[in-house]
Amino acid sequence: MVIPAIPTIATIVQEGLNKAGLINPPPIKTTRATTQWFEEIKQDIWEAMKKPVILATTGFFITNPGQVSYNFPSDYSSMESDPEILDGGVYAQAQGGSVNTIILNAADNSQVTDMIGREVIVYAGTGIGQINRCIGYDFATKVATMLQNWTVSPDATSQYILVDNTWNLTEEPAFRETSNPIRDYPSKWYSEDGVTSFSIWPIPYRESNLPWGVRLKYFVNLLTLDEASALHSLLLQRWRNVFISGIYAKALDDMNDDRAEAKLSSYKKQVVGLGMRENFGDDIGDLQCEVLDY
Repeated sequence: MVIPAIPTIATIVQEGLNKAGLINPPPIKTTRATTQWFEEIKQDIWEAMKKPVILATTGFFITNPGQVSYNFPSDYSSMESDPEILDGGVYAQAQGGSVNTIILNAADNSQVTDMIGREVIVYAGTGIGQINRCIGYDFATKVATMLQNWTVSPDATSQYILVDNTWNLTEEPAFRETSNPIRDYPSKWYSEDGVTSFSIWPIPYRESNLPWGVRLKYFVNLLTLDEASALHSLLLQRWRNVFISGIYAKALDDMNDDRAEAKLSSYKKQVVGLGMRENFGDDIGDLQCEVLDY
C-alpha cells in the first residue's frame, strides 16, 4: 500500500493557485499566497473554532517551593480543564535508568501491583520535569518500564515521585495575595492576562520542602503553532481541502475574477463546517437523522 504524501504549505498553495488558473504563477503571487493568504486562512479557521479537539494537548512542570506565578507554555491558547496537582507518598532517589526505564531506590518497597499503571515524575536531577507511566515492574531489580521513552533518560542523580494523589485547582479570578501570605497545598489558580502566566494559591510550600507536579490540559494556539511541528503537518493533511479552497478563493478575488464571490462564499461555508466538525464537544460526524411517518 502506498501512503499518500503529507501536503506542505508549498504544495497546498500551488494547488490553490492552479485551481484559480495560475498554472505558472509569478513568484510574487506565490509569496503573497504563502505569507499572507495562508495566514489569513488560519485566522479564519481560528475565529471559527478556538477549541478544536485536534489542538488539545498537555503540558507539565514542577512547582518551586514558595513560587506562585508560572508561565503558560509558549503555544498556549486556552485551558481545556483546570490545572491538576500531582502528589505522591514516595519521593526518592533513583539508582539509574535508560531510555524507557527508571530504577527505583533500593529501599523502595513498591510491589508490582503498586506500580503497574502508576505515574512517575522526575522532580530533580537528570531528566527533571518529566512524567511517565509504568507498564512493567521487576521488584527484584527495581526496574520500572515506562509507557513512553524519556526525553532525557534518568540516572543516579534523578529524584522521583510515585504519584498516588491528584486534585484539580479551582479557578478564582478575584482572589489576591495578602500581606500575610498562606503557605499550604495549592487549591486555586487564576490568570490576570489569560495569555502569558498564571498563579496558584495558597503559596506552594510544605515543611518537607518537596515540590508538586502540575499538569496543564490546554488548547494550542493555531496562529503561533510551529510550522515545523508534527501537529502542523497533521493539520495540513486533515484540513487540506479547506486550505486549498481558501487559496483558490483569495486568488480569484485578487484577480477580480467573476467567480470570486461564489468561491469565497463556498470557502466560508467550508470553514463553518470545519468548525462544527472539529470544535471540542461538537463532533457531528456520526449525526444521524430518522424520518418518522405520523
